Amino acid sequence: MQCDEAISFVFAMLTLEMICALLQGLPADHLDHLDRPWYLLAVRIERALKDGLDPTSALHAALSNSAEWERQVYLRAYTQEEPVLALPDVTQRQKEALIALRYAGACSLSQLSRILAQDRGNTSRRLDVLVEKGYAVKYFRRDGPYFLAISSPLPAETRSQVAELMQAFKQALIASQDSPLPPSEAREKGSGVKGVTSPTTTTTPTTSTTPTKATASTTATTSSTQSVDFPCPAQPGRNSNATGAFPVANHLPRPP
Repeated sequence: MQCDEAISFVFAMLTLEMICALLQGLPADHLDHLDRPWYLLAVRIERALKDGLDPTSALHAALSNSAEWERQVYLRAYTQEEPVLALPDVTQRQKEALIALRYAGACSLSQLSRILAQDRGNTSRRLDVLVEKGYAVKYFRRDGPYFLAISSPLPAETRSQVAELMQAFKQALIASQDSPLPPSEAREKGSGVKGVTSPTTTTTPTTSTTPTKATASTTATTSSTQSVDFPCPAQPGRNSNATGAFPVANHLPRPP
């Protein structure tokens, strides 16, 4: 889902505070910026109140008379709420921020402040708590901080394996700098070394053929990369001696 679409949806839904405001006399036409299903709900609440129903009955009537397509839109929003509302270690305001962020997936601090209609400083502090608790990740783009909702945090064991894997890759990469040149590169350099003759080729008068785009791409990939092997951390149910191969550019700078 695109972030802009998610923002539009979350920003344009009826919150509990808005519903209470409608039941206390807020005109529905003041909420005409809402997505259509939510605006229609506001209109039905207003009409029910004008018909003389009490607030609870007016809300019940407005919800009961919603169309199937409207209820699908409500469901889409509410399914984002349930898992968050059950979290015991976050405040109500933090839950509101996490619900909006989970629906959007990833958004900037400014965008989330507008979604929640809350102060940017307070929103930032609540999001920082969510990051600290592992419910979100903070990262930066050119226009400022962004946040990504995390629904399934990495277990501590996996985090440890990731750190171990990156350390092994770094060590293998450093070791590759001191290793002999690969055969293909040695041949290229050998052609310019004194005392080494380059192989001569005989040209025959044949019709030249232009290599296909796929062939050229394959050749370029083969000549510009090589693989480096390093140990992969043991995982449950897997061979602890497994290795991984990452492409490493042949032209990486080598020590003199």
